[in-house]
Amino acid sequence: MRPLLYLPRHAHHKERTSADRYDCAGAREKADRLLARCRSATFPSFPIAAIAAIAAHNHTAPVPACVAVFRCPDAARIVTMGAHYLFALDLLAPFLPPDKDSKRDIALLRAANLASRRQREDIEDRFVFLVYGACDQESVKQAMCSYGFPGCEVRFVAEDEDLTPDENGRITLTEDYDETIGDDLGRWVTQHHPGSLPLGGILTTDQEELASYREIEWWWIGYEATGGAREWPFDPDRFSQLLPAPHWKRGDAWLEILAKGLALEDMERGDLPYESFQIQVKAAALCEWLHGFDAASGNGFNDFDPADVALALDMDRLFIGYQAAEALSRSDRSPPDECADIDEALQEAVLALTEEARTDVLSALGVMGGDGLLFWTLYASIWPRYDCCLDEAINGLLGLESVEYGEIDAAWQFVQDGWHESADP
Repeated sequence: MRPLLYLPRHAHHKERTSADRYDCAGAREKADRLLARCRSATFPSFPIAAIAAIAAHNHTAPVPACVAVFRCPDAARIVTMGAHYLFALDLLAPFLPPDKDSKRDIALLRAANLASRRQREDIEDRFVFLVYGACDQESVKQAMCSYGFPGCEVRFVAEDEDLTPDENGRITLTEDYDETIGDDLGRWVTQHHPGSLPLGGILTTDQEELASYREIEWWWIGYEATGGAREWPFDPDRFSQLLPAPHWKRGDAWLEILAKGLALEDMERGDLPYESFQIQVKAAALCEWLHGFDAASGNGFNDFDPADVALALDMDRLFIGYQAAEALSRSDRSPPDECADIDEALQEAVLALTEEARTDVLSALGVMGGDGLLFWTLYASIWPRYDCCLDEAINGLLGLESVEYGEIDAAWQFVQDGWHESADP
């Protein structure tokens, strides 16, 4: 069977640019037309009674919902995040410090220089060097820190292991090497960076800028959200609580990935609630998709609850009704006049919106580098792999060397096709 790594990239993974943004002027015009329709009590494509009932759930004060949508509540303007990379590298004690002007020495110097430049831009990537074998720890630590890596940590493992090279300058490692490095790295990630996402490489949006990092064969790479100045139209902590268990601490990191893919870095929404609503819908769609992978992988069930998500993400019910008017006409889901009550109508409306938003979300996740590397992040978030270098771990999974295809068939099809029947609730 052909290894998964070499399967073609799916069409829904396209590059996003800052030009791929919403027509806010058009959205304002649509909202104006919606206001006129609500005032005239005519809304052919979505029964006005259902819209009014859904909207009423979102506003307790006697203010018409169609007027309230033009306000951007202060509570929804959450300032948070930004992100940095985490890098882990294994090193053999007898070969430290690296020979001056050697390939490794130059690669480390370049990476340290890049890390220092990013630090001046308030992005502090973190580095952990896992030194294996007996050595003079103080001198080795001083040598590694002299490269100038900010956020650098040197950890010593197998400190009693004698790695004296043979007459040819070679070292024979025991079978315990990978496991020992992996155990220590796993503890470091769990204790200090539990909210990090395992990556298969540098994100596509950063590859040119971070080329110096790519010269090193890292043992492990992670991506972690940090304190920053990005605004979200909902509380990111509440978003994290909506995700399946493996991602409860990783919600911020997923939002940063979504922001990268949607080109939201320079977004200034101001008082544009319709654009904020579009971001809320995509966040909801990402939440649903992660629940879907959890089910397809066999790790859990699809526990996505559209009503809870709409509430937690502060999604305006009037906008839900308005957007669902179009989405439901293209969906197999039940229109509101066929639902038992308003709660069911709301659920069907939200599910119709997240289903339509899924394509944009999958396109945004293309910053991972394609289906294979996205699959790696999702799979390794559930079943971490620290006991071998990153390339070996990815090839073991995608090349079907460490797993049988039957074990990951449904999950792989879920990622490649965007959904799979095994992910249905």
